[in-house]
Amino acid sequence: TGEVGQPLTLLISHRDKYDNLVLAASIDSLASYSVKTSGPSQVAWEVVNVGDGSAEVRLVGKRAGQYQVSVLQHGVPLLGSPLAASLVAAPPSEATCLTSLTGAVFEDASTLVT
Repeated sequence: TGEVGQPLTLLISHRDKYDNLVLAASIDSLASYSVKTSGPSQVAWEVVNVGDGSAEVRLVGKRAGQYQVSVLQHGVPLLGSPLAASLVAAPPSEATCLTSLTGAVFEDASTLVT
């Protein structure tokens, strides 16, 4: 679960058949990874090399709701992909909120509250 407008991070790690972490020298080429999503809005994404043989997929959605996320390498879905992700609405912020009043009729300016 993540918050709208904030990065939701998924970890990609390489493991051997015994579930031991394999320290990939270059985590292949980051360009070999791609992300496909479906949900209420488009999702921006990037893949970042963490430096320990793993990589992070960082996703940022613009609308709250349920998403399906597929992480692929060379066009092939990674184990555990697709997965469900949920984004919740960010709490309101005075800096980004816009308040408007529509349909009000004032007969006298003294009735306005300041």
